[in-house]
Amino acid sequence: MIFESLAIELVLRVVFGVLCAVVASGRGRSGVAWFFLGFFLGCVGLIVLLVIPDLRLEQERRSKLLNQNRRLREQVRKDRMVADARSGEQDRRLQAHDRALGIDTAPPRPEFLEGAPSQPQWQVTGPSVAPADSTAQPSSGQAGRSEAAPGTSTPSDHEDRAWYFADHQGRQGPVSLTILRTLWAQGVVTGQTYVWAEGMGDWASIAQVAGLEDMLDVA
Repeated sequence: MIFESLAIELVLRVVFGVLCAVVASGRGRSGVAWFFLGFFLGCVGLIVLLVIPDLRLEQERRSKLLNQNRRLREQVRKDRMVADARSGEQDRRLQAHDRALGIDTAPPRPEFLEGAPSQPQWQVTGPSVAPADSTAQPSSGQAGRSEAAPGTSTPSDHEDRAWYFADHQGRQGPVSLTILRTLWAQGVVTGQTYVWAEGMGDWASIAQVAGLEDMLDVA
């Protein structure tokens, strides 16, 4: 009787171990590990396995969300490029219209965009804005010595420059092109955002600076 009881118990443990291994494999978990858990825990191990989350479904759900997020970001980027292109085309038509009539209907630029950045400035560090070292700021005299017109800078120089940009809070910067690219991806700056860097004669929108928009679109 003792041997028969032990044999029956061993068979039941093996059965529960196999069941746990099969179910675990179908739920994205280790079949070998759950075989031993089912062998030693019996029906308790099988119940625990059925209660805990299905890793395969979680991975599929996470992958689907990542793909949707990637498609949304790509769609937003394309929509922004189309909107910037339309806005630029509209501005060019209005400028041509103004030149033909000899008038100027363009809205006045904010006063803080008059001239190059002056001290003190602000430096963007991640999501927050903190005062920057005043010794690193270009003065209005430095900007006055720059002969390049807005939008005529060389794209190869963009990577090494310290950039300033304007938002609703005023002038921000200096920031590297890497940080400016991050702000571009987050939608903080767009093709209509005014920027300035040493070598530019005046503030210009990102869309007007040769090659800058393409460099910001690099992932």
